[in-house]
Amino acid sequence: MSSVDFGPFGNYRGRMGNLVFYKLMGRQVVRRIGRSTSHSVAQLASWQRMSLVNAFLKPIIPFINIGYAVQARERNIFPQNAAVSYLLRYSLKGVYPSLEMDYEKVLVSQGVLAPPLNASVVLLSEGLHFNWAYDPSVPLSLPSDEVMVMAYFPGLAKAVFEIGTAVRISGSLVLPLPQGLAGNMELYISFVAVNRKAVSDSVYLGCLVRI
Repeated sequence: MSSVDFGPFGNYRGRMGNLVFYKLMGRQVVRRIGRSTSHSVAQLASWQRMSLVNAFLKPIIPFINIGYAVQARERNIFPQNAAVSYLLRYSLKGVYPSLEMDYEKVLVSQGVLAPPLNASVVLLSEGLHFNWAYDPSVPLSLPSDEVMVMAYFPGLAKAVFEIGTAVRISGSLVLPLPQGLAGNMELYISFVAVNRKAVSDSVYLGCLVRI
């Protein structure tokens, strides 16, 4: 804030651009207006949390649109909003400014179907070989439930996924990986009903490295 006794603006009062002129104790005062650049640690931490979650979701929106569809319908919100709500609450670790995604706690689908049983994954020359067991005695476990698999590359902010190319009773599938896509892969598997009206919680299968 500045004040002048005399100047090119005379006794001008009001706003001019990002400057405001007014009288204060008989003197003309001018101050600059605009957004404050001072933010609290809580604000900065909140922005970093949201940035991390949005960056994670960006390459997997089609997957999330199915994985969180049931949650979204029940709450009358969009699937992405349902995913953001969960991830912000449960899938981050660390303290600002060193917050990061906790991939082990991430759910890329959420629902009441039985999750994959004894699931595992290995990296082969043809791609990622996912395996799981099928037990018809397990409740909410139909043989026709479709498989959802994902390989997320955090270092590249990219993902490879497939939905519905195999069913629960089949017990395995291979997810091809594009040439040149390498680095750490965070791996997930889940199921969705054929009518898309039910889905399982996803299961985290760990991290593999593709060289």
